[in-house]
Amino acid sequence: MPIKNRFFFWLKEQYIKLKLQNTDEVWVQTQHMAKGFEKKYSFSSNAIKVFPFFIDIENIKAVKQENTFCYISKGYTHKNHKRLLSVWKRINQIYPEAQLHVTIAKAEFFKLYCDIEKEVSMGSNIINHQNISFTEVQELLSTSEYCIYPSLTESFGLGLVEAYNADCKIIAANLPYTTSVLQPDYTFNPTSTDSIYRCVLELLSGNTNNTTAKLLMRNRINDIISRLQ
Repeated sequence: MPIKNRFFFWLKEQYIKLKLQNTDEVWVQTQHMAKGFEKKYSFSSNAIKVFPFFIDIENIKAVKQENTFCYISKGYTHKNHKRLLSVWKRINQIYPEAQLHVTIAKAEFFKLYCDIEKEVSMGSNIINHQNISFTEVQELLSTSEYCIYPSLTESFGLGLVEAYNADCKIIAANLPYTTSVLQPDYTFNPTSTDSIYRCVLELLSGNTNNTTAKLLMRNRINDIISRLQ
């Protein structure tokens, strides 16, 4: 993380430590976060409650476009776009029709935006939508065959839930944040470009294991509301 981001997170940690002195319960969204919070702040596990919440959206009925992958995410370093761009350069040398959709805003992540433009100019089949609305995100997910998720760390991984609800095949990092949310169709080591490449290559070549992703949590927004009343 850049120094600015590390300092911002350090401030948040100090705020949390201060507030924990008068806190009876802490609410998080996954068991992975619950374990992390207990370890970091030495807070009683009995006082940490898991309440995942997200918007339940009716799947938009659309025709899936073959060999389309989407990664809806901002361009922070831990989102791992650089490895993904490197992978796509290699993939398109064999499967030029394989398309990767990303959402990197020019104003916010200028360097990464330029890296994507450079890869596109050299032949990579990448579509950068930059800033898109919530409705446009749902439309993009509804037409994408795969959701690829190489992020190195997440607090929840909402994008995985949204992709699952849109009937995308999920290929994701083999990390605790993923497996605490869902059982993906396929996994890879996100720190290894070769691992990501081999996973995508196997999918495009038809070597699939016929598994089906499974959501491992339910929306508990109503439980949260009832406890706040």
